[in-house]
Amino acid sequence: MTFWIIAVIVLIGQETISTSALFVVAYIQNYNVVILTFIFVIVTIIQIFIFHSLGLILQARGKRNLITDMSRIYILKSDQFISRWGIKVFLIFLTSSVFPPCLTSLIASWFNLPFRIKFISILFGDCIWYITTWIIVIGTTLLTENHERLLLRTIVFSLIFVIFQRRISNQFLSERRSFSKFNKSES
Repeated sequence: MTFWIIAVIVLIGQETISTSALFVVAYIQNYNVVILTFIFVIVTIIQIFIFHSLGLILQARGKRNLITDMSRIYILKSDQFISRWGIKVFLIFLTSSVFPPCLTSLIASWFNLPFRIKFISILFGDCIWYITTWIIVIGTTLLTENHERLLLRTIVFSLIFVIFQRRISNQFLSERRSFSKFNKSES
């Protein structure tokens, strides 16, 4: 029972390194992966609904605070250069590589898209993240037969992946900024 409580807590945070460690423990101790996946899907759906609603409440109140100001700035910059399909891809990218679904849902509440499209994009992006995390764990188990070293090596590979992921995300966002500067100079 303790494992499942820890699993829910880790999957709420959805951080790659801790989730990889959880998956290693599940793999070594033969926990049911279907139940773990079910927990992941339920936690993700709940986070999307709660934080999207929170974003809408923050917008409705109209009060200026750090969250609303940062979200408006980020969304306005994004709307300047991407279309409706671009927003969908942007939400998938945000969820799969940068933010957990709770923060992406909060940001998505500012986009002028139907909730169904935002929900599907965020859920799809988070499923990409989930599958990628399992690929890291399974790939590490293929390289390491010793269960004592498996956890450490998985954490190392996850850390390398997170560093690579952040680097790609930062590069993508910096190219986007230079693209928007280029478009402003042409106007």
